[in-house]
Amino acid sequence: MQELKNRLNEKEFNNEFTYKLLDAEKIFNQIFEVCGNEMEYGCGSYLIGSEKYEYSIKMYPKQKLIYDKTKNISSVLEIGTYMGHSLLLMLLANPDLDITCIDIEDKYSEKVTKYLQTIFPKAKIKFLKGNSLKILPNITNNFDFFHVDGAHGNTIITKEFMHCKRLSSSN
Repeated sequence: MQELKNRLNEKEFNNEFTYKLLDAEKIFNQIFEVCGNEMEYGCGSYLIGSEKYEYSIKMYPKQKLIYDKTKNISSVLEIGTYMGHSLLLMLLANPDLDITCIDIEDKYSEKVTKYLQTIFPKAKIKFLKGNSLKILPNITNNFDFFHVDGAHGNTIITKEFMHCKRLSSSN
């Protein structure tokens, strides 16, 4: 996170979010260890590029946006958890969140959700492994915020969105 540290004097980066993220650097690094020091090469996230496990400032606007949007809500449904980076951002914003995470693969996501639950004990993190389109019809809880980042095809996202509309706590 050295590049972020180097840019603290710039207005865009001198804010609460940046300082919380920098304070969480150890957690960010520990996530990689929890995942067996592995990642899916060619697959990036909100915090890393696609080639190595190293913080990427390129996604900073998205990082801050998800932080800002989850600061004052109580429940989240996340579709696509991968290494839990977006989950970490949401928990930094609001360590009391009730989050349900769905991922078709549990190689990293199940380990990471368990780890982050130990770091954020006031949060309630539920991990569901499986195809979102098979899991979503069985969910009855309502949610304040949705983070849909699993499959990236329009057909699947549209179907997931329709389920999210049904599960929304507001219009």
